[in-house]
Amino acid sequence: MRKKVCLILVVCFLLALAGTVALAEPHSIPGGPWIQPEQTVKLESLSQPEDVEKELLTIERRSRGRMEVELIGYSAGYEWPLYVAKFGDADDDKAKILIDTQIHGNEPLGTEAALGLIQNLAMSNNPEVRMILDNVTVWIIPMLNMDGSTIQEFEDGSQYQTRCNIQEWTPVEWGLPSDISAPWYNYGFYYPWFEICRGYDMNRDAHPHLAFDLSKHAEHGHIPPGDGGEPGFYVCPEIRALRDVFKELKPDLYVNHHHRGSALVDEEDRKLMTLQILGKFVPLGLEFELYQDGEHHVYYLDEDSLNLSKQVNALVYQKLTEMGNSPFTHITKYPLVHDFNDGRGLPGTTLASFSMNDAAVMLYETRGGIGQKSSGMLTRQSYIGLYETLLGFATGEVYEIDPEFYDVEIPPAGPSLSRPDRGLDGL
Repeated sequence: MRKKVCLILVVCFLLALAGTVALAEPHSIPGGPWIQPEQTVKLESLSQPEDVEKELLTIERRSRGRMEVELIGYSAGYEWPLYVAKFGDADDDKAKILIDTQIHGNEPLGTEAALGLIQNLAMSNNPEVRMILDNVTVWIIPMLNMDGSTIQEFEDGSQYQTRCNIQEWTPVEWGLPSDISAPWYNYGFYYPWFEICRGYDMNRDAHPHLAFDLSKHAEHGHIPPGDGGEPGFYVCPEIRALRDVFKELKPDLYVNHHHRGSALVDEEDRKLMTLQILGKFVPLGLEFELYQDGEHHVYYLDEDSLNLSKQVNALVYQKLTEMGNSPFTHITKYPLVHDFNDGRGLPGTTLASFSMNDAAVMLYETRGGIGQKSSGMLTRQSYIGLYETLLGFATGEVYEIDPEFYDVEIPPAGPSLSRPDRGLDGL
């Protein structure tokens, strides 16, 4: 494998930057590597919304014009400013890639990887980086859920972040009756026991009709609460901001970075996975219909974009596993999301909705941070995957991969390791 000077430098930077979550050392499987009751969780080393804003603006000033930072909106609760880092214009003569991370606020290491990638693209003179910038337009939203990412404290001094944003259900704002229930993915409605969440699971709020407007749909039955087999409602300002960026760029590839808990690679060797990946979120042949503004709209997954999704996921799997006997070989597929909800998949996820708008997609589900050493390794793993993706588009290598590699060679998801006292994480 080629040695990359720029990658080595950035990895050093990431190991210093990576979130160091004070968690337990792994104990016996199948119990899983969990926080122990006597431990106090400290998250100060993770990037916070004000850190992201400061770092992006600093990098922009030092980038010699390579990068533009654009304000795209504000978070629903704390009104944090949301930013996208742009490398290049929406040029159809180049491959176009959109990356976002931390759509769930308690899944933070993608932000650390994205900030390292942004710095490298903006400031490195390495020939590979130059090749990427010459051939690929890259837009990155390094922290989408700033409300949930904001560190809170329990009474005992331990700290937490939350999956959802902070947002009240305001049906009258949408021209709906005041007694209409919130969408099913509102935590006060759907997960009433998870009291520290006070908003929405933003990764259920997308709709394949990018101009969907909830206020126009009461008479057509497109009103909350809905369910997981149907698209979302674009009630979150953060997801509307992401949608607007997607509409502007019209990317060839959309990457969405998450964490999940823990899982085994397989039952036989019982190794802990470090990464799960996926490129399909609704089944082929299934149609989602919508009537708006006097027009009938039909959305479905295109096989060409699905094949490119498979090629991208296969590329990342190959590049990481080529590193040999390392944690980066512990990669499987994420559980088959397109089989969820009686075969309707998860159409309210951004990955599903954007895949029905001709974008190839890739899900990162990094294992949850389980300690200082693991956090640095997991951050590095995501950085390498993202960097190799950009390079694969710049060189054209991604297009040479047989899509069947994804189906045949990437192992299926192994058994999950459950933790009874934990709320949801992952996709």
